[in-house]
Amino acid sequence: MNGSVEQGYRHTDRIPEGYNASMVCVDPTVSREERETSIVFSDGYDTADISSSQKVVIRYLLAHPDFEVEELVWLGDRIVGVSGQLSKNHIRITSKARQKFFSGFSRRRRKKAT
Repeated sequence: MNGSVEQGYRHTDRIPEGYNASMVCVDPTVSREERETSIVFSDGYDTADISSSQKVVIRYLLAHPDFEVEELVWLGDRIVGVSGQLSKNHIRITSKARQKFFSGFSRRRRKKAT
């Protein structure tokens, strides 16, 4: 990440003009165990509340046409977190395990340490 962590966090409530996926990055002040995604829904509402600090999930949600952004978390000029709502119709829970990690998310292969 270019820029200093000392720039601090700021919060906005909409995707900026000229958004592109390279604006999303991993928060360097948060450990791998702390980067998480939570999805909360109930029978009483048609939408699910989703918040995430995982880069691949943030990118997916911001690209999803039906995701309604409530808050973006910025560290300097990079997006490091998101929260918002998505229709429960877009969420599927099954008893069968997936063969591959996909379902709209894409993840680059990690380079092996040499």
